[in-house]
Amino acid sequence: MTQGDLEKIALPFQQNMSTLEFRVMSDIVRRIKVNGEITSAADWQMNRLYQMGVSKKEIKKAIGDSLGMSKAEVKKLYHDTLYNEYVRNQALYKEKGAKWIAFEKNKELQNLISAIEEQTNKALKNITQSLGFAIRGPDGKILQSPLMDFYQGTLDDAMMDIASGAFDYGTVLRRTIQIMTNSGLRSIDYDTGWSNRVEVAARRAVMTGFNQLQGKINEQVAKDLKTDYFEVSWHGGARPDHQVWQGRVYSRKQLETICGLGTITGLLGGLTAIISITLLFLVCQFEAIRMNSLTR
Repeated sequence: MTQGDLEKIALPFQQNMSTLEFRVMSDIVRRIKVNGEITSAADWQMNRLYQMGVSKKEIKKAIGDSLGMSKAEVKKLYHDTLYNEYVRNQALYKEKGAKWIAFEKNKELQNLISAIEEQTNKALKNITQSLGFAIRGPDGKILQSPLMDFYQGTLDDAMMDIASGAFDYGTVLRRTIQIMTNSGLRSIDYDTGWSNRVEVAARRAVMTGFNQLQGKINEQVAKDLKTDYFEVSWHGGARPDHQVWQGRVYSRKQLETICGLGTITGLLGGLTAIISITLLFLVCQFEAIRMNSLTR
């Protein structure tokens, strides 16, 4: 698959997570508006407890809905897309005289797809479990705040400011929206404190699984057709240390020694290393061309 094809794969997941983000942020703003008229500290405290309980249920439901949709889409994506890619190789098997197993009857491939589907769904679930807001503190450092803590804390701060009379409603609302806009709904999964927007984390989970599957299929096809040479696809905007080896032909061993296949930052490594590896049937193609020429 081309890099453009790969980029399209995770788009629905990015959109789902962006919608989730918007729904949560909108709910925070809506509740600040609803409670903006509170003037009594006692009434505010009781209303806050009630509002928080409802909000938790609604946010959990929104997350659950997004996950349920993603699980179904992962299954359809892997089966439909990989079926088309797998069938493309059928003609090459025929030219080489090698046995080609139908997609539905390839038990090894079906088991692999199921395993990657499960892996991807678990990764997406972990994303929502760690949803949070990354807030920059006075010292410039990123403060990690889980989603519900941020949600409740935002309402607490806003309502206290409004109820105290120290700030007008418009100022509090603008400040709260700015805090959310600057931080954004995120997945905070790293000990280093590095955070990503939730749609980026969802895209990575899907693309990592898909790249693993595509790589396994290519390895199996190469084994069946008895070829040891691969072409690493080229695409614009590749990271600098990838630019030196993309778009060239390598042996299976060279994919490891030169391209870093199997390492985190190498070919098919994950994070930003979303490089497709397509099988180049040099020996098979040249042999087929030669044989066709001799029989004409």
